[in-house]
Amino acid sequence: MGKRLTNDLLSVNLGLVIGDRRSGKSTLFAYIADAFLNAGYPVYCQYPYKGCYQIPLIESTVNGVRRYDVDKVWLYSANLSGCCVLLDEGKTIWPARSYSKWTVADEDFINFLGKDDTHLFVATQASDCLDINLRRAADRTYHLTLGFWHFSHIESSKTTLAKVADTNTEVLGRAFRRGMRKVVWDVVEAPYGNYWFWRRKWYNKFVSTHTFQDKPFVEAPMWDEIFDFESAQSEQRYVSPSSLSEIWNEYFSPSSDYDDSDEEEIMSDEEFFNNDYDYEEVTEEAMNFDNIPQNLIRFVGKIKRSRESKERILQNIKNRFKGQNNENKEE
Repeated sequence: MGKRLTNDLLSVNLGLVIGDRRSGKSTLFAYIADAFLNAGYPVYCQYPYKGCYQIPLIESTVNGVRRYDVDKVWLYSANLSGCCVLLDEGKTIWPARSYSKWTVADEDFINFLGKDDTHLFVATQASDCLDINLRRAADRTYHLTLGFWHFSHIESSKTTLAKVADTNTEVLGRAFRRGMRKVVWDVVEAPYGNYWFWRRKWYNKFVSTHTFQDKPFVEAPMWDEIFDFESAQSEQRYVSPSSLSEIWNEYFSPSSDYDDSDEEEIMSDEEFFNNDYDYEEVTEEAMNFDNIPQNLIRFVGKIKRSRESKERILQNIKNRFKGQNNENKEE
């Protein structure tokens, strides 16, 4: 498997490495660097890999944060014949949103990779974030998927341009009845190879946590210090499920001294919800009280079996929310 993957990589002048976070893109870069170093190629990259040369970076400030980007002037002017170049985070170098900024220098650099025997590999998390011109010129695309243990699955596909027909359109006329459709030239991929990649062997070849961004430490206050949670929660018109359960157990559950003579007739669901008088009376009376949350009104309105009269129920609610205790009044 390693020999097949190595031969595949050595034959590529422009390869795209696509994969989710932690799928093994940086580790594959370490494998590519090792393969080209063994083949006698010097390797350049912007992140620390053993045995590789550093690509010069340009310092810039974005939103008050210093960052470092690949120096494209150096990349295009340096003699990279017979070299391997590894560029991580390719969407920051050739972003898809900067399609109009693709220059002749970009075109010449990509077009002459094969003639200069330069092997360029660009890694990113999503291929559609790369400039369409870069995707058109790619020889191979390597899709990485995280597998079990320390394995990653690599799906290699050959990238080319092809005519893609729009099946929703068809040319109609006297001379042409069938077979003519609108087509567009688009980037397509043809399966080339499948590999299982053992990552653990190359973990010590690079530092995956290295970053060039210099961010200052910002001290932020805790919400507990600047916000009064107790006051805010006391103002909320809400009764938790636990409070509703306590109300039910305290006022509506049958007691040991309950008098069966006062028990109301048990109605079915259909009879209860069709009985407008019972539901409207309970709701209207409850609405006259202050600070009665809507979820409690719905709770009372859906009682199917009341162990006490409606007047007693309403009185219990009134005592619960308008008692002598000020704390009960706030609730």
